Amino acid sequence: MAASKKAINSAGAGLLVCLTLPATDNAAGYEALTFIEVGEITNIDGDIGRVYDQIEVNNLRQRRKEYRKGPFSEGTPSITTNYAPGDDGQIAMATALGMDTNVSFCIELSDGTAKYAQGIVLSAPFKIGDLAGVVSGTYSIALNTGIVTVLPT
Repeated sequence: MAASKKAINSAGAGLLVCLTLPATDNAAGYEALTFIEVGEITNIDGDIGRVYDQIEVNNLRQRRKEYRKGPFSEGTPSITTNYAPGDDGQIAMATALGMDTNVSFCIELSDGTAKYAQGIVLSAPFKIGDLAGVVSGTYSIALNTGIVTVLPT
């Protein structure tokens, strides 16, 4: 399947996790890993990809403000799931929460695009909700490496 030239549906996207790191930070390194799909995902929210902080530069001899790029973040996505404590992917995310080191992530889009990165799981609370709902869980992730994009062929 070739890379899409049109908008990609959110439906069909997923998150996979691997508790080990690739030998190399490139497509071949990530594709050599064995990922576990996180099941029952209902939403992937938050920015994924490089965002720079803005630095404002003021100069007394110039009225115009100037701007520079400061430090950047690769994103802090939040993954909401229907809580399924026996799901292998949710078990792996809970394990990653207990680790202080990076793990590997893969976000698969519905067109077959894979976006790989390394990061940490910062939290994994669950919420019971009301009578008309199901128990849900939310995993907060902080990405610590650049995004490696592999387009479908």
